[in-house]
Amino acid sequence: MLKSQLVEEFAARCAITASKSEKYLNIFINLIYEVTGKNEEVLISGFGKFKISYHLSRLGVNLRNPSQKITIPELNTVKSSMPAKGRNPPNRFNDWRKMVLTSPTPFRVI
Repeated sequence: MLKSQLVEEFAARCAITASKSEKYLNIFINLIYEVTGKNEEVLISGFGKFKISYHLSRLGVNLRNPSQKITIPELNTVKSSMPAKGRNPPNRFNDWRKMVLTSPTPFRVI
């Protein structure tokens, strides 16, 4: 879902205009950036966690000229993670495979 679609859906569910919906969404996003910028985590129960992720400067290769080495500057980004409940859907294939491999009676494909 794109941000514009999210804004439209939020506006429809809250019975407000799309411009107000976009304003509220931008306030929410900016608030997360401000709080994580202070080196604090934002935890929304049942939704996820936002925290700052630090990437130190490192050496890299210029893709246009592979013999040239470049320094990639340090970068701090906001990282989000989902709660464990919503992260991994059950893997039905592996469950079925275990059942077939461990079954005492052979399965026949018809």
